[in-house]
Amino acid sequence: MSAPFEIRIRASSTPSYADCALRTAAKIWRPMFRDAGIELRAVSSSAGAIVGSSLHAGAAYLLTSKMEADDLGNQTEAEQRAFEEMDRRIGEEGVTWDDTTGDLNAAQAQTRKMVASYRIHIVPKVRPVAVEQPMEAQLRPGVLITGTADLLENDILHDTKSGVRQRVNLAQYGVYSLLRRTAEFEVNGIVEDYVPRVGMKKLQPEPTTTPYSIYAAEQLAMRTLNAMADDAARFKETGDPLAFLPNSGSQMCSDKYCPAWGTTACRVHKGAAN
Repeated sequence: MSAPFEIRIRASSTPSYADCALRTAAKIWRPMFRDAGIELRAVSSSAGAIVGSSLHAGAAYLLTSKMEADDLGNQTEAEQRAFEEMDRRIGEEGVTWDDTTGDLNAAQAQTRKMVASYRIHIVPKVRPVAVEQPMEAQLRPGVLITGTADLLENDILHDTKSGVRQRVNLAQYGVYSLLRRTAEFEVNGIVEDYVPRVGMKKLQPEPTTTPYSIYAAEQLAMRTLNAMADDAARFKETGDPLAFLPNSGSQMCSDKYCPAWGTTACRVHKGAAN
């Protein structure tokens, strides 16, 4: 029997690693910190993450309808799937509201608009062959890479993103491409379908579709995956949180977003006197 995987890296965790490796590590490897005798803080999910997951749930239903019945799916059913996911995540993780999404009513209204926009503008253009496709591969002994592709169109990878502003998630898409090709499938395109999250009084903008370089994505993905695996192995050996490079200049360096903030895991942020 092969040895168990001691380190697991999700594709979705790779973009934030360059912003603050320590914050990302504290989020995805909490048991590793506990084994080192470091207790981290509990941090609620952000409103953006909650709305984004809800959009994904609604979009997955719509895409599955397109794949299986060649129709756009039912808007009401898509909303229900989205709201069920919203309730589940808020119940399990809590939520920190923000200026754009100030409460549950706003989150539901925004999600409804975003799901409708996805149904109208994205679903008619795609021909899904797989929806929410799980993938995994071994990076090296003891290190497992996992990811779930939102939408596969033969040799084209699609990922759905949302938020107040569109960010670059190139490393994540590179991981998807590597995992797909490791399973002996061709990848000839990487596309992000971005659905903006806007305030209650604003009209819902149309989604934007952005292609990315496969070569650049895969190169960045491999550098990031190897750095994460190396840092995690170093931390497991030494127990030193500085095995993960912190970034106190990050916009997300605060008690609102980081489980390491204010704990013995991180003493480099503003206000950490001892």
